[in-house]
Amino acid sequence: GSPLRPEQAEQIVELFDVLFPLLSVGTTPLAIGLVNRYAGREHAYLGAVVCLSCAFGLTQLAPSFGPQLVAAVLFGPARTLQWACYFHFLASPSRYPPAAMGRVVGYANLVIALFGDLPPSLLDAYIQHGAFPSDVPSRYVAAHAVLMTAVALLSAALPLQLLAARRAAEGRLLAPLEPLESDGIIGELPPSRRAPRDGLSDEGGEDDEAACLRPARTSSCRSGPASQRILSTAASSGGTLGGQVLEIGVRGRVHSI
Repeated sequence: GSPLRPEQAEQIVELFDVLFPLLSVGTTPLAIGLVNRYAGREHAYLGAVVCLSCAFGLTQLAPSFGPQLVAAVLFGPARTLQWACYFHFLASPSRYPPAAMGRVVGYANLVIALFGDLPPSLLDAYIQHGAFPSDVPSRYVAAHAVLMTAVALLSAALPLQLLAARRAAEGRLLAPLEPLESDGIIGELPPSRRAPRDGLSDEGGEDDEAACLRPARTSSCRSGPASQRILSTAASSGGTLGGQVLEIGVRGRVHSI
């Protein structure tokens, strides 16, 4: 489109003064609903922030009336959602301990202030008095294109890293357990704790290993050093499973298999 004229710029400024507070307040319930729904999936709401921020940046690239008007409309919702998700992410106890919350927010806001206050004056000087490109509108587009690319890449890195970490954690939870060899496990037991083939101890009583292979209706697997090993076959205790559900003591707890 045609370059933005001064009277058009003044019109956008006047409209922005009205739209910014209204749209910011109107976006607040949407931001609350978004972070509550995806509280355990930070990559989802941070991804929405990145998409909206990129849309705002793209509309600013063209120095004409239409795109600049859309940018003025998007600024309020993008800013509200950005700050809501930012503080929600930092306030998560799974990310930062409550005792460190104040320092984390303080350091992060300091970095934001430095990047938000220092570069604009340098960019303005380049756009107004730079040598390349030769005209002001071209320098404006060039500066915004470089900033847009950098912001998009840096902003997308965090939600992508969170998504990759979540998928890796889910993969570890769903990974199959490696089978255990009963002979190797029994060989680790001290001689005094090993059960004879008939399932009885030397004193004639039932020991811990045989008790852990008792049918589930007895529910009396003891929690001792020997019951902390899994006996994976009935042959190691001389008994017959017969298709019954067994309770096996694993690390001091009773598990049904």
